[in-house]
Amino acid sequence: MSNANEAEREYVQQEAAEERLGGDRHGLAPVAVGAVLLVATIGVLGGWFTRSRSTQADVRPSLDSLVADFGPLGFTGKKVVPFDLGSLPTSYRRDQQDLLRELDLSRALAARFTLTAGKGVLELRIFEFPDLARASRGEQGLSICLDNASMKKPFATPEVSGATGLQCVDGAGRHVQEVTFIRETRLYKVRLQGRSPPRSTDLITQIASAEAAVAQ
Repeated sequence: MSNANEAEREYVQQEAAEERLGGDRHGLAPVAVGAVLLVATIGVLGGWFTRSRSTQADVRPSLDSLVADFGPLGFTGKKVVPFDLGSLPTSYRRDQQDLLRELDLSRALAARFTLTAGKGVLELRIFEFPDLARASRGEQGLSICLDNASMKKPFATPEVSGATGLQCVDGAGRHVQEVTFIRETRLYKVRLQGRSPPRSTDLITQIASAEAAVAQ
C-alpha cells in the first residue's frame, strides 16, 4: 500500500506542476501578443513619420514656378539656370561664393530676359536658405551694387512690401536698378540693366511687383 500511496502522491504532484506550468504559459501568451502589437505599432508610426518628412520636403515649390510672367512688361527670351553650392556660377566673386557657402545655400535660380523693344536686360535671382536669418544676411552681400558705394542711390519701392531699391553703375559701366525682398526663407533680387541711364524707376517697380505677386 505504501508503494501505491507513493505513486499516487507523485501523480498528484506532477499534475499540480503541469497545471502551474500551463498557467504560466497562459500568462505569457498575452505578454507575447502585447510585445508583437507594440513592435507593429512602432513600425507603423515610424513609417508615418518618415512619409510625413518626405511629404514636407516634396511640397516645396519648384523655384521655376516662382518666376513671374514678364511678357506683358515687354520681356521675352526667358533663360533659366538652377544652381546650388555644387554648381555656383563663375560670375559670383570669390567672397560672394564664400558667403553662399557660409549661409548654407539650399538651392537657387538665375533667370534672364531680354527687352523686346530696346537693349535692356532683366535678371532675376532667387536664393533659398535654411532660415530667414541667413536670407537676411545675404540681402546686402549679394548685391551687384556692393562694390559701387559712391555710385549707389536708393529709391523707394512702396508697391512691394519689405523691399529695398538701389540704383548704381556696375564695373562694366552698365546702369543698374535692383529691387530686393525676402519671402519666407527665399531672397529675391530683380535687376534691370542697360547702357543708358534710366529715366525713372517705374519699370523696375512694375517688374518687382509682378514678381512679388507670385513669390513665396
